Amino acid sequence: MTGSVSGFLRKESAKYVLFCLTSGGAVALAQYAGQGNTLRTPGRLALAVALILAGSLAVLLSERCLDRFLEARREDGDALYGFLVVGVATLTAVMLVFYVCV
Repeated sequence: MTGSVSGFLRKESAKYVLFCLTSGGAVALAQYAGQGNTLRTPGRLALAVALILAGSLAVLLSERCLDRFLEARREDGDALYGFLVVGVATLTAVMLVFYVCV
């Protein structure tokens, strides 16, 4: 049995919190730069690091969600579609963050 979606989210909660923090930081830095403030080299570096980390975490978490979905589908026949929804929502969130920041 692959477990429940809530159990999966609890297990991966630290990664999701880090994903939310880095995404929020990237959006805040992008908005700061969009208000006419210049992001010198450290600011640009921080924005790039935040975007890379948020994107990497989103891909990792989405991949784990989709793996769990496929595993549940193979084992039970009745896939837990919550895993699919969480995986797609994570990828959608990171695409929105990139859209806002770039």
